Amino acid sequence: MPRNRYAKQTHLRPSIDSLRRTQLKLGAVSLFQNKGVSHFLICLFLAAAGSSIAASSAIQVKDLTGETRTFFGTPADNPVVFIFVLPDCPVCNSYVPELKRLQKEFPKIQFFRVYADPDLTAAEAQRHSKDYDFGFPGLLDPEQQLISKAGATRTPEAAVFSSTGTLLYRGRIDDRYVDFGKKRDQPGQRDLENALNSILNNQPAQWPDKPPIGCFIPKKEKSRQ
Repeated sequence: MPRNRYAKQTHLRPSIDSLRRTQLKLGAVSLFQNKGVSHFLICLFLAAAGSSIAASSAIQVKDLTGETRTFFGTPADNPVVFIFVLPDCPVCNSYVPELKRLQKEFPKIQFFRVYADPDLTAAEAQRHSKDYDFGFPGLLDPEQQLISKAGATRTPEAAVFSSTGTLLYRGRIDDRYVDFGKKRDQPGQRDLENALNSILNNQPAQWPDKPPIGCFIPKKEKSRQ
């Protein structure tokens, strides 16, 4: 009898060991799968976080037709140029031919003029747009989001951004104006044009060491007092 009981136990042992090995294999597979799921979830979280950061840094403003324009929300190949203007600034209005020339010279780059007065109405901006055809869309910036991001203080002042919102250039269009009301027949330094050529060639743009000659941008808080 003892010999028989011993025989039965030795006969069952391989089955028990086999069962344990199977359990270990299943556990390993489960752990691997869980790690895979964890990695997937981490990647998904990072992608969502990146999208959230991009969305939070995006700026939305309306153009003169009432359409909402979104900037710095998604990466793109080419930079974007903002020209800050005031309707009653004679220096701004005198630059219309030069800005139209630049826009034609750089057809792959988007140009926008930004109406810098936070109290300017859409009707007033549209009227100015008809009187002075810049050749590219105008934007209203009542909260001065673009002005703050660029750090612009005068008009006409140019700001060039990468599609993700990195400021690549800020400054005058050229050195045509020596002082308010005094200008050269032809500029000696075409700052914005040179900056765009540098940026398109993956080179840092050279910023002017002097602020642009023009009109000061009214601040939102002061304009509404």
